[in-house]
Amino acid sequence: MASYSIRHEVFQDILFEDQQISIADGLLTIGSGFQWRSFVMCAHMPLVFFGLARPGVSDKVFIYGQPWITEHSILRAVLLQYRSTLAIDRASIDEIYAQGLVDAKIAFPSLWSGVARWFG
Repeated sequence: MASYSIRHEVFQDILFEDQQISIADGLLTIGSGFQWRSFVMCAHMPLVFFGLARPGVSDKVFIYGQPWITEHSILRAVLLQYRSTLAIDRASIDEIYAQGLVDAKIAFPSLWSGVARWFG
């Protein structure tokens, strides 16, 4: 993955930098070496196949395009990994992720946010 940037209100007053991420002016930049797993992203293909989600943006890695929730999954992974450094609690991370799923218009957002909360 190439470096990736996400602007989110949770980062407005944070200035932070290390080898994997940097945060300044509300913009989180994730370096190309950052790795994460997302159960919901793994479920993208069957959801599209059965018509429960729309195909994502063309991508050579994903058969049905890049999952619409990629940005929210990366954001959640970074927040979980750096939550003690960034002083953000788990409930807030889960709330941000759940809202991201609603914004991405993924099928059954409450189910997937619950699965993500349960499995980490």
